[in-house]
Amino acid sequence: QQTQDDVVAEISKLRPEVFGQAGTSTTPAPQESTPHAADSGLPPTLFDKIGGADGMRLLVDFFYTKVLADSRINTYFSTISMPTLKQHQRQFLTLALGGWTDYDGKGMREAHAPLKIAAAQFDAMVEDLVLALTDLRVPDVTRDSIVAIVGSLRGDVLGSAAGAKA
Repeated sequence: QQTQDDVVAEISKLRPEVFGQAGTSTTPAPQESTPHAADSGLPPTLFDKIGGADGMRLLVDFFYTKVLADSRINTYFSTISMPTLKQHQRQFLTLALGGWTDYDGKGMREAHAPLKIAAAQFDAMVEDLVLALTDLRVPDVTRDSIVAIVGSLRGDVLGSAAGAKA
C-alpha cells in the first residue's frame, strides 16, 4: 500500500505546474480524458488540476483509505464492492470536475436512497475528502472548488430538498 508521501509525490509529478514544481515532472499530464487538456489552449479544469485520470485514480484511492478508517461511516461500506464503488466515484468526479468519461452509475438520489444517509454521515464523507485533498497538498482554491461541487449534492445524497440545508 502506498504511503501518503508516495501518493503526494505521484500526484505532484502529474501536474507540477499546479503543485509548484515546474520542470521536475517526468510524466506528461494525461490528455485522453478531457477536452480541456493543457495543450488545447483552454483553461485547465479541476480535473486537469488534480492530474487528470492518473490524479483522479490516486485521489479516489487515497480518499477511500480515509473513509474506510473513519468509524463514523465505514460501516456503510462493509457490503459494497470497493472496486466498483471506486470506479463509479472516479467516473462521477471526473465528470463533476470537468473531465470526460462514460458514467455508468446510478443518479445520486437513486444510488444513495437505500442507504438512508444522515447529514452527519454526509458531513463525515466531506471531511474525509477535505483531509485527503489537504494531505495530498492540493492547492486550497482547487480543494475548495472540489468540496463546493460535492457539497452541492447534499440534498440528492440525503434524499430530500431539505437535506441541502440541514
